[in-house]
Amino acid sequence: GGESQAALEASVGALRQKVERLEAAVADKAAAAARSEEIAAEARRERDAAQAALRTAQGSAGERMKIADKKEKKFAEREAQANRELETMRQAMAACKEEMERFREEKEEQFRTDKQIIKQLQNESRQRTIELESQVLEAQTHASSLAK
Repeated sequence: GGESQAALEASVGALRQKVERLEAAVADKAAAAARSEEIAAEARRERDAAQAALRTAQGSAGERMKIADKKEKKFAEREAQANRELETMRQAMAACKEEMERFREEKEEQFRTDKQIIKQLQNESRQRTIELESQVLEAQTHASSLAK
């Protein structure tokens, strides 16, 4: 009765809180992925600036090549790092989404089970009510036959 309803409502409240926490975690992962994208974009801008500086640089071809090599290497390292971070964030988001889906499926199954139990209890209660009403009717019939 009221107890199972209260337990269901408490269970639903706990589920809502867990879903909210998981959604917040997904949002955090998305923000971190966006930061990684910004780092990669900044690295690309630095590379472009380095290439432009290289083209206008004064001095020997050998000196220009050394500068270009250093900046290209720095860019490649930063881009690789940003890409690694981005991949880590993507994997974390995918894992988080999988966990949310598993959790949702478990709770849906639990909800179906709870609904079946409630239906069964309602049926048993109706059956018992019918039995009691029948007994009351028999007692009344018996009492009226004794009264005659």
